This record gives sequence, structure tokens and C-alpha cells, in this order.
Amino acid sequence: MNSDTVIKFLNSMAFRNQSEAMLSGILSTAELESLNQRIQILAYLSLGHTQRSIAKRLKVGVATVSRGAAALKQSAALQQYMLSNAELLTSNTNIEE
Repeated sequence: MNSDTVIKFLNSMAFRNQSEAMLSGILSTAELESLNQRIQILAYLSLGHTQRSIAKRLKVGVATVSRGAAALKQSAALQQYMLSNAELLTSNTNIEE
């Protein structure tokens, strides 16, 4: 899969309000919610939460969280990014173990 255009698009957004407007312009509400959920899954996994607790908190299936875990295992760059940014990405939500 070639994602060069998407990467260039995301890199071109300098400010949060610009990012929000641009993403809202090309993605549906459901797509934005799905993307947000996937990022939260990756962040919580990076913080060491269990797959079951993440699934419960985000109201998704354990299989959905397992796919996120598999994605993290396959990409060292993704692991590093999520470790560096997980606290920021989950700052508005809490998980009960």
C-alpha cells in the first residue's frame, strides 16, 4: 500500500485547528471516530493496559484490540512513537484495570 500522499498531507498540517478542519473535510464522522479509537487502543497498549481492559473501556471487541497489538509488534517506529506520546494521547480518558 502506498501512503505517500496521505503522509504528505498530514505533514503539511502545521496547526491543530488546521488539522481538524482538513481531516473533517476528507473523513466522515465515523471514519474520524474509528481513527481516534485505533489511536487510543495503541496508546493504551503502549502504557501497558491489558487488552481486555482496553476493550471494556472503549466498548470494542478484544479482537479489535488484538489487531492493534499486532500492529504495534510489527512496527518498531510505531512502538517508539506511541511510547513517546501515549500519555498525551490518553490524557482525556482513564482505564480501570
